[in-house]
Amino acid sequence: MKTLTHELSDLYGICSREDRVIDYMSEHFAPLGGEVSVDTLGNVTCAFSCGRENARRLLVFAHTDEIGFVVTKVEQNGFLRIQRMGGVNTSVLAGIRVTILGERGDVTGNLGVCSHHVMPPELKGVIPDVSKLYIDIGAASAEEVYERGVDVGCFVTYEKNFTELSEHLVSGKALDDRAGCAILLHYAERIAALRQAGQLHWDVYVVACVQEEFNVRGILPRVREIRPDASIGIDICVAHDTPELEGKAPIRLGGGPAVTFVNFHGRGTLAGVLPDEKLQRALLDTCRREKIPFQREVVIGLITENAFIGFENAGVAVANVSYPCRYSHSPIETVDLRDLEGMVSLLAGFTAGLTEQTAFGKQK
Repeated sequence: MKTLTHELSDLYGICSREDRVIDYMSEHFAPLGGEVSVDTLGNVTCAFSCGRENARRLLVFAHTDEIGFVVTKVEQNGFLRIQRMGGVNTSVLAGIRVTILGERGDVTGNLGVCSHHVMPPELKGVIPDVSKLYIDIGAASAEEVYERGVDVGCFVTYEKNFTELSEHLVSGKALDDRAGCAILLHYAERIAALRQAGQLHWDVYVVACVQEEFNVRGILPRVREIRPDASIGIDICVAHDTPELEGKAPIRLGGGPAVTFVNFHGRGTLAGVLPDEKLQRALLDTCRREKIPFQREVVIGLITENAFIGFENAGVAVANVSYPCRYSHSPIETVDLRDLEGMVSLLAGFTAGLTEQTAFGKQK
């Protein structure tokens, strides 16, 4: 689990430029015996047929993309102006290192910050607006910037920095949702083994999807093609075990997977997830049966693709399972490997428990 999480975290893959992650997932799905495909947008699917005609269909997904920035202007003095792509945590930006996905290759830069010795007192401790930030790539002019393959429209990500903090805790960029992609790969291995043993009773579609951080809808064309009966989303949940959040919610690192009861974005277009009760109960029953520690999540300020998947086709039974993460949307997202392994056990155990008669939803 640690190796996959490390390798996936280190890949650069901002929304619509997930190609490196797409290739990685495709290559790792390929040996498992499922049918691997990539659609127009870049959604990677590894499909496992149970061998029965008209079998029910399960979709399990995690997203490949990460947050970042886009270059909006190249100043004549060689500095780059930027705007956010996704929900960047602006409180951590000034003074960090970034990578520009240039037209001739990756370019390293620094997000500039006013030198402390001459910073006006009224600006100390103030978080600058993104529109006031700039990137320094060491260029002395706009012409030098262009020569290095950087121009308006180039995308920017946090620089890779994966770190092992302790035996179980790891930190890095894009663990939302690359740790979820690592979970997908281990889950797909378990599904391949179930099928080989003749114990797979639903068709299973494992999907590494795109553009979640930009519009939360990149998976929808694939959903319309698969037409799943049930959909389980894998993503982070916010760990509340740090000093500024402690006591506000019970989610913590090392507490096991979190089963979502409600999530709601709360900003902009109203959207959230109300899980199918039968599907949610089956996930909870799996945790108890397999003795997997689990947590219960209710969160305002976060959604997943299931907010929209549930209303596709004739309706889809949806549920979310999440792994706790500290410092979300920062360069130092932190997760517990034991929670990731618990996610794999939960998803695999749930899938193994599906029978030909299992049904979710409220239809009679």
